[in-house]
Amino acid sequence: MATPALKQGQHIMFSYGWDIQKDVLEIYHRLQAHNIPVWMDIQGGMKDYLTESMSAAIENSAAVCCFITSKYQSSPYCKKELLYAQDCQKKLIPCLMDSDPTWKPTEWLGYAIIDIMYIDFRDLLTNKTPENLDAKCDLLIKRIKRTVDPGALDNFRFCIHLLPNYLDKITGLALSERGAPDHINMFLKYFPSFTLFKQLRSLYIHCSGGYIHSNHVENAILSLVDTNIEVLSIKMIKGSLFHSWGKVVETIFTFKTLQRLSLTLPRHYTYQNVQLSTLLNIEYLTITGVQWDWYVLITFSKYMPYLKYLNIEVNDHPIQFHYLYPLKETNLPFIPMLKLRTLFLYLECGIILDILLQYIKCAPNLHRLAVDGFSYTFQLAYLAEMD
Repeated sequence: MATPALKQGQHIMFSYGWDIQKDVLEIYHRLQAHNIPVWMDIQGGMKDYLTESMSAAIENSAAVCCFITSKYQSSPYCKKELLYAQDCQKKLIPCLMDSDPTWKPTEWLGYAIIDIMYIDFRDLLTNKTPENLDAKCDLLIKRIKRTVDPGALDNFRFCIHLLPNYLDKITGLALSERGAPDHINMFLKYFPSFTLFKQLRSLYIHCSGGYIHSNHVENAILSLVDTNIEVLSIKMIKGSLFHSWGKVVETIFTFKTLQRLSLTLPRHYTYQNVQLSTLLNIEYLTITGVQWDWYVLITFSKYMPYLKYLNIEVNDHPIQFHYLYPLKETNLPFIPMLKLRTLFLYLECGIILDILLQYIKCAPNLHRLAVDGFSYTFQLAYLAEMD
């Protein structure tokens, strides 16, 4: 297998919790045997000053390979490493390595890797045969190669022609134009509907530039209504927006099996409503680029009773708000959100403090709160009221 082409002085950084140190060390030695430069703290990476060593390791990395577990998620040191890697715009390669087969990353960690497909290393903890270790490391090396050297991808057309043999086995798809313009169009030319993938559970589709045939992407996403999709991440950069994105969003909110949704649009749209009529299983919801009013948040709390994580933009536009409630009315019919643990709100013009406080109080089990988008004076008033 060809060695990934890293720039001079770069390495792959290993970020992990000490509970799986021995397992990660075995992977380290396998990658070293393939002449891949890897930074690991116990293999000479750590110098006299911890902070300087860790920051330098991240800054000089071509990618950060994070071996995630429940203890990794609860570790403040691991959290600092990963968030700093994101701040440095480093590419992440998450490897799931928790001994609990039912565990999934949540809260800050779930959000950090929500649009990245992870490599499943969990069975390596129970099946430590050399053959299994080699197979897992081969997957990791291939991912590293694709991550640090997009130009080294295997012939895309050749891979496309192999897919029909695996339609009933594929559980996750990641489609992106980053470094590969027109690949999404080519994929959808051969597979116009995701219903062809019988076991599909997660889909990441990231469009950029003017290469996208938006109608093809739109129709493919609409076809997910006939699948058992659980994780959906859609990111549309400027120039790739759907002509009728409203229809797409409305349809997405009918996917009964959907648990995680991340939707990123160019910042073109405001004051949009969404009509829901059935209970949904969504637990993690992130929508950026669209500004909703408080009525939509009431709708979300009514039809998403399992919501644990919410990241959304709110705008009390006077015209839109007037048709729903009088602007002077602050006693809105918010519904308790008993499972909500993390809330990020980005607020635009005209926000009424009483309404904001009322909404937050409807989440009695809130663990993390971030409110942004208004003046510093407003923040002080808000914090004083919360105290």
